[in-house]
Amino acid sequence: DLKLFGEEGASGGNGLARYITKSVTLAPNMDATDLKVYLTSSKPAGSSVRVYYRVCSQYDQQSIDEKKWTVMELISPDEETTSNDIGEGIEPSPLEVEFGTVDDHITYSVGDQTFSEFKTYQLRRVSFASNKARVPVLTDFRAIAVT
Repeated sequence: DLKLFGEEGASGGNGLARYITKSVTLAPNMDATDLKVYLTSSKPAGSSVRVYYRVCSQYDQQSIDEKKWTVMELISPDEETTSNDIGEGIEPSPLEVEFGTVDDHITYSVGDQTFSEFKTYQLRRVSFASNKARVPVLTDFRAIAVT
């Protein structure tokens, strides 16, 4: 059984393969309310990929580096689908994976202030597998900030 611990903190976690994007700052007057993430991956049986995000409003006094990570929901396909389910042969076929957020809208609070839009975001992708010789291989990783 695959389990990740501590990936939500501002740093740390037990994932052995992790990629963190640079912070992305949106153009003026283009604050976003949600994120959608799409990736293409070969996903062998016994492996998985998780995507985390953190956001920061232009009115928030904290920096994005101080924010905790929030795990995104796997939208499609379901967790049990592997590349082997859709392809033939020894090498797993690429699988299109979509991640989204709860309620398709991001809000967060700092103290008694609640933010429902963000200017800056950052993504963290964590891959893991029960067999370290058969790990997910990502060939495409893209995000859309929804306004």
